[in-house]
Amino acid sequence: MAEPITVRAKMMCSVVHKQMYGEEVEFSCQYDPMLPEDKRFSEATPSGSMRIMITTTSLLGYYQPGQCYYLDMTPVRAE
Repeated sequence: MAEPITVRAKMMCSVVHKQMYGEEVEFSCQYDPMLPEDKRFSEATPSGSMRIMITTTSLLGYYQPGQCYYLDMTPVRAE
């Protein structure tokens, strides 16, 4: 069986919504035509979004609007 491939996306935190039990964080793909890295990422993921709910106390306030983050995705092997 082939080794799993990790795919990396670059996303920007768009907005953080404070909720009663945590934060809902929205991300979107980032593209700045002046950055070679962004050009490479946009060829693979020209658009996209992700929304997550965070309830872990130590992570509240971690994600900041306007800040970019890498999202690494690796397949989960069935056990």
